[in-house]
Amino acid sequence: MGSELSKRYDVDKDATGSGGHGYQWRSYQATRKKDGLEVSVFVFEKAALEKQLRNQKSLFEKVVMTARRDVATLANLAGIERRQLEKVRAAAAGPTSLRDAMASAALGVGTAVATASRKAPPGCLQLIETLESRQAIVFVGERVACSLGNALHKTWPGVASDKNVQWRDHTFTTAEVARGAASLSDALQALKGAGGLIQRAHLGVSPESIWLTKTGDWRLGGFGLALSIPAGQYGVASPYFATEGAIGGELTGEPRLEYTSPELTKNGDRVAAPACDVFSLGCVLWEVFTGSKALQGCDNLYGHRSACSRLQQLDPSQLPSLIRDAVSRSLAVHPQSRLDAAALRGCPLFHAPAVAALKELDALPSRDPSLAAAFLGNLTSMLDAQKADVEYRECFTDRTLLIVVLPSLDACVRAQPKLCAPAAPALLACAARLDARAFRKSIQPIL
Repeated sequence: MGSELSKRYDVDKDATGSGGHGYQWRSYQATRKKDGLEVSVFVFEKAALEKQLRNQKSLFEKVVMTARRDVATLANLAGIERRQLEKVRAAAAGPTSLRDAMASAALGVGTAVATASRKAPPGCLQLIETLESRQAIVFVGERVACSLGNALHKTWPGVASDKNVQWRDHTFTTAEVARGAASLSDALQALKGAGGLIQRAHLGVSPESIWLTKTGDWRLGGFGLALSIPAGQYGVASPYFATEGAIGGELTGEPRLEYTSPELTKNGDRVAAPACDVFSLGCVLWEVFTGSKALQGCDNLYGHRSACSRLQQLDPSQLPSLIRDAVSRSLAVHPQSRLDAAALRGCPLFHAPAVAALKELDALPSRDPSLAAAFLGNLTSMLDAQKADVEYRECFTDRTLLIVVLPSLDACVRAQPKLCAPAAPALLACAARLDARAFRKSIQPIL
């Protein structure tokens, strides 16, 4: 009997991205055998981490627990019950584990599988199935390209240099960032208990916990530090940074200080609440738009507190005008002065026409045919590099055509063949702008 993973999926040998706490999760592109669904397999290699932290057993155990909590929260958001996860872990701890070749190493996978029963909230990474073995924790999720940390920080732990070349020297457009930030705002709204979900403070929002879909939208992962908050309660006591000796870094089992809100490191009572996550997202947006961190010198708690005291010195004129107020208010030192996730979602930039067009392209395959046809009728003019409004010309770069527009058109006509005719002018507009190599690789297969 083969492993459950290899029975269900064809998995690429090499990782294409890394992220999560300390960049310990590796993502591998895969295809589900029964229906051809494109997915990613996320692998946390316990054996490799144990070797890395050979003389730091307590930290090793802390980080592994963080990974398990990450999967447990994603599973809960996807409708998997705790007892199902317990069966998966029990199978992994048994005397026999099955093995599956991944990343050029033998990776044992347990025989029990827990499968999602519902879609994750908007903006959250969709978990499909989860498995575990003695050597690794594994889950299957929606297809991603890499983490925002990979693309933004130009750091690719565990990923070969010839993988994801299109994301290695990428400069994010304003519309692209706004689309991603809008999705993250949706996720933070859901974590406040929308739709009957448990209210949570994520506490780990940072570039490495944000995964980029294959078309560049953002998905929130990295839930291993999250804390549940009782219904009707503002927040809960934070267990993090309990000693003055806490240090910064990527692999600490605690939140990244560069993206941590001031109230989580202050002396005295430290309350974890959804407002902490809005601050963290504000830090991410500041960094993506300006190229520098809002909080600098966060090597320890003292450095973090000093950085927070300098927040008012930040110059918001470095940000696009339509998002200045939202980011500035997200970075307020006092949580009562910050925007909440719903107010952040109302940021004017998130509703700009170019951002709306990117969102519509992502949703195109599942749209009502008449609405999809109407959008496709307008798309051609947006793609005209000479005549389109400046906003659209800045949004629809040649790279955006390759990673967003063409894949969306392809998925659209495959899902709804009757839309071939309305999609044709937009496809020809892409062909007119791209070189022969791009035409053969990206357009000819659609034709």
